[in-house]
Amino acid sequence: MSPLTLESADWLPALSANLGAHPGIADRLIVEITETVAINDPDTARRRLDAMKALGVALAIDDFGAGHTSFRHLRHFPIDLIKIDGAFAQNLARSSDDCFFVRTLIDLAHHLCITAVAEWVEDEAAAKLLTGWGIDYLQGDHCGKPVLIARPDRNPLSLRA
Repeated sequence: MSPLTLESADWLPALSANLGAHPGIADRLIVEITETVAINDPDTARRRLDAMKALGVALAIDDFGAGHTSFRHLRHFPIDLIKIDGAFAQNLARSSDDCFFVRTLIDLAHHLCITAVAEWVEDEAAAKLLTGWGIDYLQGDHCGKPVLIARPDRNPLSLRA
């Protein structure tokens, strides 16, 4: 979700109503906040994120390292997971700076007791580096390509990874 959605007064009641109507979903739901748009009101964002956590959902920052999230937000917000922007993982074989940056982000996340995910892991070499550095999860074509499946109860084509 974008910070604009987070700022919307209607979104949290709608989430709460949907979770109430579908018991058991909250503990499987991870709400991703995109990092590429600045959060205009950190105090309001914190209150809404706390309310989402109270509903039982996990919170993630998507594309971490590519946008506006400050390290203060990692300490201030109740974040469970960071997804390290794939542009950094994609260049591990060619950039010692990206290697240093990604390894530092993994260490920082673990120091703050936040789970770290590397996006855009496309090959075995990157996967080995990342697992050696202690990444918690890998995401990308190396782990499995998306596949189209037929869903009779919905749109005939849905994307599932």
